[in-house]
Amino acid sequence: MHLKDRHSQSWDKFSVFLTIDDKHLREMEALVIRIAKPTENWITTKFKKAENLRNQFRKDIMLFQRRELDELFGIYEEKKLLRKSRKRTIKRISKGKTSALAPYITQKQKWFMIYANYKGRNYKAFVTRDGLINYKTKLFNSPSSAAKEITKGSTDGWRFWRYKDPKTGELVLLDNLRKG
Repeated sequence: MHLKDRHSQSWDKFSVFLTIDDKHLREMEALVIRIAKPTENWITTKFKKAENLRNQFRKDIMLFQRRELDELFGIYEEKKLLRKSRKRTIKRISKGKTSALAPYITQKQKWFMIYANYKGRNYKAFVTRDGLINYKTKLFNSPSSAAKEITKGSTDGWRFWRYKDPKTGELVLLDNLRKG
């Protein structure tokens, strides 16, 4: 191709690519030129029927970084739980009873996270503004019934779950809410 033009004296090596047909020959040449970036070639080749994915790639990176930051600060898991809670498949367990946590929710507080560690695994749930515990899209009226979902047996939920103390930021037993 370039043996009889101005490039003929600049070759010291070459590569051979074998193809079944010449269907993608133009795209392959464009790819090789983009990778090698020869100094004598001033024409920028374009790929036929190619999309510019730069904007989509930028958005994907920003979304990934936002999720990574949210996860670092514990916000991503909370958002995920909130999204799950909005699904229509929420099941309410212990129907008809008033929530055990309702008296401990302040007017300013919309919801808060509770945490548990059982058999080496960490669990998260959140308490809604009306005191219901949302764990895996199921609503529970008491900490014990939510804990029973995890342990599959009778459990004192007030001593099973922990929450972040707003003053110290440390995880403390849910039972501390009742003590004042």
